[in-house]
Amino acid sequence: MTLDLPFAVAPAKTKLVEIGTKQTGILKLPSYGSLLVGETITVTDLLGDSEAPIVASARLAQRIAGEQEVSLVEAFDLINLAIGGGELSADQERIRIAYLQELVELTKAFIDNGTRRKQAAVTALLRHRADRPEWALEATTQLPTLLFEQLFEFYERERQAADPDSGEPASEEAIKKQPPGTTNAAR
Repeated sequence: MTLDLPFAVAPAKTKLVEIGTKQTGILKLPSYGSLLVGETITVTDLLGDSEAPIVASARLAQRIAGEQEVSLVEAFDLINLAIGGGELSADQERIRIAYLQELVELTKAFIDNGTRRKQAAVTALLRHRADRPEWALEATTQLPTLLFEQLFEFYERERQAADPDSGEPASEEAIKKQPPGTTNAAR
């Protein structure tokens, strides 16, 4: 990709990365060290307007905090532990049982969202980097699993190279300030 812009310093030369195996076929895709704007837009478009599970998680955390007299951060941590299969204290287990149906639905929503996000990411990657603008989600579902997973890993490396996550847990203030449908946890 060559941008016709008046750069004072030209972008680094793009390198090609091989993805796949002899069995699945090997693709050569350009690595830019970040996602392209078009890839991000494509993923957003493919995911549509469905509510992100993190929004439902925040809503449930607010409800738990109010009903169980715990802080919002404690409620959010409880949800994350319960969904992730983490070890819960006796008090957390009592709360988990009280909200079991909501937590089961939330877990399913996170799994479904993760699957849709992976499919959208690989589709966007193939549309933009393999120069296949008409590549459909349905075509992505026909890829061999190994190739699909390697393409998603490449997508994630490109995404993380430009947007490293600090790994710090969210503060109560950060949770309250997050616009609907946005968070690092949703990635």
